[in-house]
Amino acid sequence: MSDTTSFKELRQLLTKQLSVQEEIYHVAKMVQDTALEKDVTGLSVSVQQQNGLIHASDELERRRKVCVEKIKGIPPREYSLRAVAAVAPPEEARKILSLRKKLKDAVQKNRSISTENSRIIEANLGAIQKDVEMIAGLSESDSGYTQRRKKISARRI
Repeated sequence: MSDTTSFKELRQLLTKQLSVQEEIYHVAKMVQDTALEKDVTGLSVSVQQQNGLIHASDELERRRKVCVEKIKGIPPREYSLRAVAAVAPPEEARKILSLRKKLKDAVQKNRSISTENSRIIEANLGAIQKDVEMIAGLSESDSGYTQRRKKISARRI
């Protein structure tokens, strides 16, 4: 089976994953704020920061799978945290399942805000596209506005 060190390592990894997921949410909230303000530079910085955190979370997930494999002694694709909790001492099982629930809730919260952010950014892009088309249309209609026409228009005033 496994020793309590492996369970402790798993709890530490889950705690780190939860912390990273909470930070991802914080940054996603910043993404949302900058998207609502239409701050393109701020949005770019926030999205890059969020992507870095997602990569960190992916690395922690890889390490978690290795840890669980040590505990269960089976390949990672055949396990779940519930299966690990089933072989853990009762107190460890309770802690692992508690972290599992918190982590699942954090991931769901991040999915929700990411979906909302995508919607906001798409709406902003649509509005920007309309502005670009309007500006392009104005500059096309303005192209016949020569210096001579400008003088004629000025005389009418």
